[in-house]
Amino acid sequence: MMHLFNLIDAAKNGNAEEVKSKVESCPALLNINCRIAGNDGKQQWSALIQAAYQGEEDLVKWLLERGATGAADANNAASTGKAAADVTERIKELLRKTEEHQHEFLDSAKLGRAEEVRSKVRSCPQLLNCRIGGRWSALMQAAYQGNEDLVEWLLERGATGAADALDTRGVWENTSVVGDRKTKIKALLSDARLLAKIPDVSDAPVQLTLPQKVAKIKEALGLDASLAMGVALKEANVAVGIEQPEKTLPEQAEALMRKMDLS
Repeated sequence: MMHLFNLIDAAKNGNAEEVKSKVESCPALLNINCRIAGNDGKQQWSALIQAAYQGEEDLVKWLLERGATGAADANNAASTGKAAADVTERIKELLRKTEEHQHEFLDSAKLGRAEEVRSKVRSCPQLLNCRIGGRWSALMQAAYQGNEDLVEWLLERGATGAADALDTRGVWENTSVVGDRKTKIKALLSDARLLAKIPDVSDAPVQLTLPQKVAKIKEALGLDASLAMGVALKEANVAVGIEQPEKTLPEQAEALMRKMDLS
């Protein structure tokens, strides 16, 4: 949470380079709910809204290019902001065009123009998850229309909101989508929702059990695989020159793993 407040403070203080640095180091900060309550209990503006209010034209453009949402709120903030009139008008025009572009994309999704949706996402990936004015996302529209291929294509490219698509009753009220098609789409969305809840542990170190550690030590030193753990660790300590082993077997194994660079 503190990272978010630091980002908002940087934007509020007009520190564009710090905002960029924080967003680049943690892209998830970009579109966290812009109405989150601050430490003083008051609601805070997002980086985009702050930048528009401050008249930071280049930062507004930079944030929009990276998928910042909330153009309508930012437009309102720019109208009452600190910038000179000409800068304010340029910022408002930039925000207006962004919102217009997003509406055009959502129109394509609503009209079932799958190739237009794909083309627009390829040329502007930031459109993938846009939702403005309470409108359904492209993923929700594809599910409603029973377009299994487009649902899968959007999910493969990182579309979020599977839970919204599954939980929004209206998405499943299209009577023309029945049978296997609806079942397969629900399965795709269910899998995506499940994966969204599972933390990425691909880079996390593997936690070995004590028997596994001892087995690695035996193998590395060429010890008899049938040796009991206590005997094996005693021989291993002698072999690698540990004169005062740790008291417990787990501690001994851990010390040996470190000394032998097996961890």
